[in-house]
Amino acid sequence: MHRMGQKHQQRGLTLLELVVVLVLLSVAVGLVFQRVGGTSEVREAKMFAKELAILLKKARRTAVNSGGPVTVWISAAERTCSIEEDVRLEIPEFVRIDGKKVRHNEEGIPYIRFDPDGGSSGGELIVLIDQVSVAAMRIDMFTAAIQNVREDAGGAG
Repeated sequence: MHRMGQKHQQRGLTLLELVVVLVLLSVAVGLVFQRVGGTSEVREAKMFAKELAILLKKARRTAVNSGGPVTVWISAAERTCSIEEDVRLEIPEFVRIDGKKVRHNEEGIPYIRFDPDGGSSGGELIVLIDQVSVAAMRIDMFTAAIQNVREDAGGAG
């Protein structure tokens, strides 16, 4: 029942309100997709760290079995980790590797050397994305054991 002289008010969204809601939804969806892309980089970096650990273990095993030293080179310029030019592991573009207490040759290229007696040059390798540690592994100087010391960034598993 309407009284005369009163205007009937419609309830609903105006076109402007609808446009604002759509803009906010598109921004939210964009942020979600950006976050999903970031976690895929973290997953790829963690997979790379696992492959690097496998490469280090292979070098250790080869040194003990062959009776001679084996070196794993970590070349930022070539974006590779390699065993004496035989086996190469590509470093993803967005990944950086830092070394603590790792030896370097005359050109400044870091390396880990595994000896036939089961020892190594030792050190710690840290896999980073944008200055954030994704994984790290320690190589024991006396036993050459490779130990994962952390996988702690990005929240992706």
